[in-house]
Amino acid sequence: MTAVMTTDPTKTDLAKVQELFEAARSRPAAERPQFLAEACGPDTQLRAAVESLLSAHDSAGDFLKSAAPGVDLDPPLMFTAPGTVIGHYKLLEPIGEGGYGTVFMAEQTTPVHRKVALKIIKAGMDTRQVIARFEAERQALALMDHPNIAKVFDAGTTDSGRPYFVMELVKGIPITKYCDEHRLEPRQRLELFMQVCHAVQHAHQKGIIHRDIKPTNVLVAQYDGKPVPKVIDFGVAKATGQQLTERTMFTGFGDVIGTPQYMSPEQAELNQLDIDTRSDIYSLGVLLYELLTGTTPLEAKRVKEAALLEVLRVIREEEPPRPSTRLTATAELPSIAAQRGLEPKSLSGIVRGELDWIVMKALEKDRARRYETANGLARDIERYMSDEPVAACPPSTTYRVKKFVRRNKGPAVAAAIVLLTLLGGIIGTSYGLIRAQQARRAEAARAESERRAREEAEAQRKRSDRNFERARVAIRRISLVARGSGDWAQLSPALRKKFTEQTMQFYESLLEEGSSEPTVRFETAVGYWSLAMNLGAAEDERAQKLARQAIAMLEALANESPNFAEYRAQLAWANFVLATKLVAAHQPAEAEAALRVSLKLYERLLIEAPRGEDPVDLVMVYLTLGELALQDGRVEEAENAFRRSMAMHELQATKYSGVDGNPHLYAISCSRLFKILVDKGQRREAVEMIRSRLELYPSGHGYHRWNDAAVMFMWIGDVENYRWACRELLNRFTSDAAESPEAADRIAKSCCLAPDSVTDFSRVERLAIRAVTDTERHVYRRYFNLSKGLTEYRAGRHEQAIEWLQRWARANTGAAFDGTAFATLAMAHHRLGHVDQARAALEAARAVIAMKPHDALKSWSMDWLHCEILLREAEALLGVNHSQAPSSLPSAPLTTLPATAPASPPARASPP
Repeated sequence: MTAVMTTDPTKTDLAKVQELFEAARSRPAAERPQFLAEACGPDTQLRAAVESLLSAHDSAGDFLKSAAPGVDLDPPLMFTAPGTVIGHYKLLEPIGEGGYGTVFMAEQTTPVHRKVALKIIKAGMDTRQVIARFEAERQALALMDHPNIAKVFDAGTTDSGRPYFVMELVKGIPITKYCDEHRLEPRQRLELFMQVCHAVQHAHQKGIIHRDIKPTNVLVAQYDGKPVPKVIDFGVAKATGQQLTERTMFTGFGDVIGTPQYMSPEQAELNQLDIDTRSDIYSLGVLLYELLTGTTPLEAKRVKEAALLEVLRVIREEEPPRPSTRLTATAELPSIAAQRGLEPKSLSGIVRGELDWIVMKALEKDRARRYETANGLARDIERYMSDEPVAACPPSTTYRVKKFVRRNKGPAVAAAIVLLTLLGGIIGTSYGLIRAQQARRAEAARAESERRAREEAEAQRKRSDRNFERARVAIRRISLVARGSGDWAQLSPALRKKFTEQTMQFYESLLEEGSSEPTVRFETAVGYWSLAMNLGAAEDERAQKLARQAIAMLEALANESPNFAEYRAQLAWANFVLATKLVAAHQPAEAEAALRVSLKLYERLLIEAPRGEDPVDLVMVYLTLGELALQDGRVEEAENAFRRSMAMHELQATKYSGVDGNPHLYAISCSRLFKILVDKGQRREAVEMIRSRLELYPSGHGYHRWNDAAVMFMWIGDVENYRWACRELLNRFTSDAAESPEAADRIAKSCCLAPDSVTDFSRVERLAIRAVTDTERHVYRRYFNLSKGLTEYRAGRHEQAIEWLQRWARANTGAAFDGTAFATLAMAHHRLGHVDQARAALEAARAVIAMKPHDALKSWSMDWLHCEILLREAEALLGVNHSQAPSSLPSAPLTTLPATAPASPPARASPP
């Protein structure tokens, strides 16, 4: 638990406060006012200080006293109960409770269904100070993005004005309990602990000090069969260089915040105004101590029995025993060793030596002697596990003498006086003493010089960190604008221009302030290509300029640090961004040159140090090279590029056991290669290529790969393989379609490209019904109407098909699915004998296909294949020559297609 105590030591005698506190706390509560009135007299400051301590002692919880049998110390939940709905969240059950807030397991109902953790201020606790601390915790979590820190998903206030926020639900248990229950060996515990260190380091880089690191705030849960620690509860976190909330949040002079057993010496001071990140290093040292020994340096029993001020004194002054010493002295060593899967003697031997040194360096009372960073602590543990020399080492003799004098100041001073008296004459005339004094002065001067150098280096590091963070904030602004105002491409040109100008000015100011700092230059370069990538076609020239600036800066950084792969990785991507802008500006030669540079860099990275993302990046580079070659008539070169793109994609799938990257990119490469092979007359090889990849990764990409295969088979007239792919789609992915209206819509459309695609067509009909059920506000609702119209036509319900399809046709934009809708309308009208309507719909479909775009990434998509397949069927049904296609859309195609409503629409599938 977290103890918070408030006094004012600037106006009271602490010794007197402690004396009265001890005397008062032993009396019944009813007698304390009279006692304090007599003992304090007119000194109101003294009485207030004692009463503050008494209040803290009474409310401190079970670290000072245990609950009486049968007494529940936790207040009832008065503000809400399971079943309450707050925003998009339904409360299920309480899972945690603190001084001012309660955490519930909740179910998110929209836009996705998932279990989350919802933290909300208790009723009656919504004071200005509590709300400020609550908002500070929410903001602290929102600043961080690390796999070992619980994420914030959402935030808001209830109708009554009580704030809440929604976090990732961590279904875990305290790290110490997890390690004991699973009997983890010391090395396994150290591996988990290093992840905790990296999470704390991330918080520190974001300017956040946790101030309450302990096992109950470090939960371990299983993810994909592996234990993953998650740091939670930033309720008492402190910001080092930023403002977490606009509300007033004040940790007063005299406040003590933290959990005593895990509290650093500086937290145990009555003034916590000078807390820095090294306080968390101390708490991490306590946690590591407990993971190794099963107990904390300051044992729980002593904390419960001692007065609060005595506990704080012990934390500040008493040196803890080394972990190996604690293990040797405890009678519980056999059970502690058993929980670690070791013999008692083996456990003591493992801990003795380097692990002792590492723990004790983290637990130094003098924070200047602790590890500077959490990463430094993790790196020393990594050295230990790799049998490398650790940075921590046993304390020197001089240091131990200083500590002895500090603990025994009175006797040490007396002994020194006697010694100096006896030797004063000799020392006063000793030339050697003079030389020694000179040497000490020189050493002191050198030490002072080093101290100043360290302070200057630290100041420079902080300036660099501030600029680094400002650069990161600038980059995040791009995604924030996109999320807040809709897709970047949908923003008005004026808004895009204004945002770009402001962000560019910000980057330029960063460079002016610290152009020599690699971190600032690197983040600025990343910001430049991010802006370039997000600028629309109207600003292609500006985007190219930004991309070239990014490339120039990254090239300079890569030349300065040739062994730092990240610079070359970002340089490769910046060249790819430039290439995409050159493609959009119809400069294929320049685009290909940029792609060749990107390709060379990525291939080198893949050879030197294979990274998970490199194959994905190469997928896009090879794909775009193939598109350019195909446009230029270099078919063999295009074929090779598409094969390489697919190979890189499959390489990534192999790395991650079948988990593919971007299914859309793979589908494009696969479809391009398929068409090239078909055009070359290698139809059998084209079919085998598709089937082999389906068999290699039968579940990869979900339904997408099988869906595309069905369409391509039907496009070349391979009905047998088309029907096989349709059967596999329905057999493998019915559960996916039941969960996702998008999947249901896609599968239903593809299974309607030919009559008798499957034996049991009712399965396809159910998918179309799923797509249009409870999706009235879905962004893709118009597409779902089309799949319903297609299934109605294939089922022979032609009037209903027309009703559904005309809802699509009223918003004709000349896109691929418009052609699909018109072709199906033509067939439905023809079946009903509506000759004029059938002809008009067919002409509209042919006009759409004539307008098919010819740019690199859209000329042969699955959507256009849908359109071509159904148009061919419609032309054959109406007896129209395929070559007689119009060059543009009819002037008013919709007016020639009057609605033909059925006399009695079926109740189960009436249009929305």
